[in-house]
Amino acid sequence: MTALGIIILGFYASSFIPVSLMPDIDVPEITVQVSDENMSARELENSVVK
Repeated sequence: MTALGIIILGFYASSFIPVSLMPDIDVPEITVQVSDENMSARELENSVVK
């Protein structure tokens, strides 16, 4: 019973502990937009990746 009580109190107390796995930072992001009227999306993707 003591072990069960400690486990239950541990789960209850863990909800009050502030845990931050990832800090609040801005993640850099790069966006590339390419278009061509004469190529399909797959052909355009292949030519850009090459």
